[in-house]
Amino acid sequence: MDQDGLKTALIVTPVVALMTWAGVYLWRDYQISPENQISKGQLEVIGQVSFTNKNVKRKTADSLYWNPLNKDDQLYMQDTIRTGPDSYAVLKLKDASVLEVNENSLIVLEKDAQKLSVDFKTGDISTKGASKNLAIKVKDSIIDASTAELKLKTDSQQKTQILVTKGKATLTDAKKVKMDLDVARAAEIAQAGQAQALAASVILQTPKDQAIILSPVGVANHPFTWTVLNPDLKEETFELSKNSKFLKPETFAKVAHQSIQAPLEKGRSFWRVGWKNKEGKINYSEIRSLTVTQDQRITLTHPPDDASLEINPTDAEIQFSWVAEGEPKSFLFEMADSPTFQRTLQSRTTAASPIKVTDLKTGVYYWRVSAFGDNNEEMGRSPIYKLTTRKILPEGPRLIAPEHNLEWTLKDSLRFEWENNPTASSYRVSISRDSERRQLIKSEVVHDNFYVWRWKEGGTFYWSVEALNNKGETISRSRTNRFVITSDDMGSAITLIFPKNQGLVKRESKEPIDPIAFEWKSELPPNFTLIASKTPDFKEVFKQEKLTKLKTLVRLKQTSNYYWKVLWIDPKDPKHTETSPTWVFKLEFGSTLPGPILIEPLKDTKITVPENPAVEFTWKPVPLAKKYHLIVEKITDREDSSERVKTSAVDMIVTETKATSAPLEGGTYKWRVHAVDEKDSDGLPSDVRPLIIDIQEALSAPKLKAPVVK
Repeated sequence: MDQDGLKTALIVTPVVALMTWAGVYLWRDYQISPENQISKGQLEVIGQVSFTNKNVKRKTADSLYWNPLNKDDQLYMQDTIRTGPDSYAVLKLKDASVLEVNENSLIVLEKDAQKLSVDFKTGDISTKGASKNLAIKVKDSIIDASTAELKLKTDSQQKTQILVTKGKATLTDAKKVKMDLDVARAAEIAQAGQAQALAASVILQTPKDQAIILSPVGVANHPFTWTVLNPDLKEETFELSKNSKFLKPETFAKVAHQSIQAPLEKGRSFWRVGWKNKEGKINYSEIRSLTVTQDQRITLTHPPDDASLEINPTDAEIQFSWVAEGEPKSFLFEMADSPTFQRTLQSRTTAASPIKVTDLKTGVYYWRVSAFGDNNEEMGRSPIYKLTTRKILPEGPRLIAPEHNLEWTLKDSLRFEWENNPTASSYRVSISRDSERRQLIKSEVVHDNFYVWRWKEGGTFYWSVEALNNKGETISRSRTNRFVITSDDMGSAITLIFPKNQGLVKRESKEPIDPIAFEWKSELPPNFTLIASKTPDFKEVFKQEKLTKLKTLVRLKQTSNYYWKVLWIDPKDPKHTETSPTWVFKLEFGSTLPGPILIEPLKDTKITVPENPAVEFTWKPVPLAKKYHLIVEKITDREDSSERVKTSAVDMIVTETKATSAPLEGGTYKWRVHAVDEKDSDGLPSDVRPLIIDIQEALSAPKLKAPVVK
């Protein structure tokens, strides 16, 4: 063999041998042993499998093979059980102890002197309902469960943490030293077998480990709680992930304290809580898992999801039905105008399906059903279904005037007329800028078959009439007629003054909020109504009625655009009304500082001096003020008119509560001060004080006589 062949053989032979060995091991690992290889008659049964998920296997004491472990399989003494990734098993022992074996775990079931024990090798296990005779072995240490519930987990450094989630337990280490454990005192066993106590700072509460959360839509916003045992700990980090290793891109993390609402996706998730110890290092609680699955215990059957129904006004009844699992005692039917159910339109309790709903208007609705048991416990919640309704209205009454496409050129009011409907109690007249009535400018309910409109400005308009019954419900709707007004502005009997149209009104954020003075003028006899709203369609309004003056005060408490108008009702004929145009203004609030209290110069002070003086201005401090803005203006009269002119004499920013001006000329002045906040914004002004400076020539010094001594 040449040198190249020898080199190739030396490389290939070990690789082939390694692959062969791995293949044999893998074959043996997945090979199911014959039934006679498990000597059931020679081994003592010590439990049974309650549940398995995915890759769970068992190797008996007298077998070399790993066999799948399934639900209801018997467990024998000296069974070795392991779980693979994303796998899980629940084992129930003969003493009623329950073992929950999480993924990547390895345990051995043993029995010694009538006492069951579990040799925990690695992974993550929990005990539930442990008996007094159950013991857990970890390396050379033994944990006496003593009816306590335990959580054992091995980390990447092969350290095993032991947490008591309920009750008390006793740990005896290799040196026979005993250590008492409870929910506030945990322990850690190092790889070499040394045991040490750990003071647990955080104990997870809800949801419990391996919890199943049912959600109608497969996702949920769920509460998480934990208890902090260290009183100095005020801030923890909650982590939620689809991965048990809590990789950052897949992990939701948020700072909280003892509770949080967190979004859960469908499927399995993991959560834990971290905190900083005294050395500044991050410690973590145990890791719990939970699974979100879709709640299918209630199925909505009618109407189907996203249904669209046409309703006859004379028979506006809709039947809602569903099917539920089990035997619920009662159901809660809910209907809302949004899928968030922030505003519930109907909430009715019933003992069975179906339920009938009447008087639904045209619109979009959302409905759901919840089921409850004998003790009012929830037994299911349905998904949310969407329903669209549209009322089919007969056409009528017939419109008479103005006829379709009329062109109105007069300045007079416009009279609308239609045929009388003998079954109608009243009519609603609608006038709009568009044929779909989206830009509605007038909507009046009248009891006659005519209406007179005092229009304000020209343009293209559309009008229609609805016939109403004695409940105010629409029983028919006319077709829509178009008309055009080409005349100039007719003018208004009411003229708005303040707040200005498209203006800005500012108020300080303090209680009580300063009111806004609404003002208008009119020659009409006093009987006014102020109407204001946040929306131009005036759907939600507030009113001040029967006003006898042309001014009223209103306190508004929210930043918004406000639309307002004034309505006049004839005291002798309530059908005769006048309405002003609609104005809009914006209201803003701010943390405005109050105006300082002025000290000197006093009000109407007159300073008589021989030459231009430098005047000192003083005022009282304002809390939270960082600076002060002094403004002094000189007031002079214009020779060509009666107007007075203001000229800036002093405009300065100071940090103290006093300031001295440059020399001021003789004349009349007005001065004020603003407090300035940390954002360099002027607050409200102080009172304005007048000041007069009178410059006179110096008086001659008086002549003194020599004293006479007697």
